[in-house]
Amino acid sequence: MTDTPPTDPFLPILRALAAHQVSAVVVGGLATVLYGHARLTHDVDVAIDMAPENVTRLLAACAAIGLEPAVPEAPTTFGDPVRRASWTADRNVVDFPWTQPRGLLHLEILLDPPVPFAELHRAAVQMPVLGVPIAVASLTHLIALKEAAGRPQDEVDVRHLRALDALRVRRASEPPAATERTHAECLAVSERPLPPVAPGHELCPSEASLLAQTARLSPEERFAVLVSLWSFWQAEGGAARRRVAATTRANAAPVILAEGRVDAPDDSGSVAARDRPR
Repeated sequence: MTDTPPTDPFLPILRALAAHQVSAVVVGGLATVLYGHARLTHDVDVAIDMAPENVTRLLAACAAIGLEPAVPEAPTTFGDPVRRASWTADRNVVDFPWTQPRGLLHLEILLDPPVPFAELHRAAVQMPVLGVPIAVASLTHLIALKEAAGRPQDEVDVRHLRALDALRVRRASEPPAATERTHAECLAVSERPLPPVAPGHELCPSEASLLAQTARLSPEERFAVLVSLWSFWQAEGGAARRRVAATTRANAAPVILAEGRVDAPDDSGSVAARDRPR
């Protein structure tokens, strides 16, 4: 029996946000990919304008594609600013997750980003993908958000984003080759240079070579790379689940997949995915 080919888990969310005119700025792994660091991510991270009318549009967008809170809260509680403030102040909640039950879509909403939304929105870079308008946090702001988060993946992303900025600055001073896009088309940014990469944090030659290649792609082409990576991950995960299901609980062992994801049988004998990459 063959698996149904996986669908794109990113564009349905982006389309819904655009269709409902939600004022949002893409951050996180998807933004990092659109700037040129080819890596896997599984969800869409955004900061939004928390004005009541915009939150109402967000709730409508989520309902339209079947997204529900991935935490024990009713969707309408997200519209209560007092409740949102209590999540960050009392529970140290950074983002509010929405998921599609039995589906592939995952949306994370930053509750109180270290860079105010007004600043994120004002400096955002427009990167349309397949006809969908996408506002992406500026390179400077994206790095600031990731430095504030400080997780291992964020530290890796920051190294690549700083290298991308250095590459942009170098290309800006060189005339483009006849067969090469201009640096504006490649990186789609127009910011002042960031501080230089700290000694010891430069990319290794293989990382720098890959980054130079993806930097020459358009944001839409980089998005296609992400979808290819995600599709491969899904296919590998499906094969692993079938292997596990074919064994008994007595000899079934966890299957280690890409990006640290683990598939292992749960108490019922089915397979549960853990540690989803972000």
